[in-house]
Parts: sequence; C-alpha cells; structure tokens
Amino acid sequence: MPRVRPEYKGEWALEKHEFYTVYHYAMQYPALTQRYQEAVEPHAVTHTGGTGGIGKPTEDKGIKAARIAAKIAKIEAAARYAAGDAGETFYQLLLLGVTREGHTFNHLKEMGLPCGRDYYYTRRRIFYWRLAQTIERKEDKG
Repeated sequence: MPRVRPEYKGEWALEKHEFYTVYHYAMQYPALTQRYQEAVEPHAVTHTGGTGGIGKPTEDKGIKAARIAAKIAKIEAAARYAAGDAGETFYQLLLLGVTREGHTFNHLKEMGLPCGRDYYYTRRRIFYWRLAQTIERKEDKG
C-alpha cells in the first residue's frame, strides 16, 4: 500500500485526524457507487413493513439513493475543484487516485496522467482540503 502523508504543513494542510477522516471518506467512493447502482435498480424494492405494518419501500429506496448520491457528489465535486482547468483526463485520474488504494502517481502516469509529480500531489492535497471543507459545512449546520 502506498504511504499516505497526513503531516503536510503547507497551504492546503489538514490536521492529522481530519486528513484521515477525509481520506477514508474518499475511499468509500467505489462502495458508494456500487450501493447507488443497487439502490436505483428497478427491481431492487423489497417490502420493509414487517408483519401487519405498511411499508414504504419505494420511498425508503429513494431516500437511500439520495443520501448515497449526495456523498458521491461531494467526492466528485472536490475532485472537480482540485482538477481545476486541467481537463477531463486529469479529473478522472485524480478521482481514481484519491478513491482507490494502489493507484500511485507512477501507476496513474502509466495510465496517461498528463502532469508531473509535484502538480499531481498539490492537486491531491487540494482535493482532501476541499472535501474536508465540504464535510465540515454539513456537520456545522446540523
């Protein structure tokens, strides 16, 4: 597993545990996208009312899908913000790099990453910083 360095002290710095919070939040992306696909499948509705109760499986399914979609959107928005105007290829590879273990700079470079090491790592730090801001805003509201 590649080493992740939470101790960065520059402009986009995060406190150690704040970094790990957003790191693990981003690492949920593949599972979230899978759960979202399962939640929106047409025949995935199951009865949740139990014996004698009236269930609302379609409503429950929609609420679940919306919550998952909101988490996915936060991760993707942070990656778009960090990618800036670097292009769609960079955005896709940055998203891959921050949401899956084992996708190191060298691996992404082999896949066509259109930038150098310093630029990529700066943009990755911006991603984590932006995701931390997004998550904090939600927690501060309620």
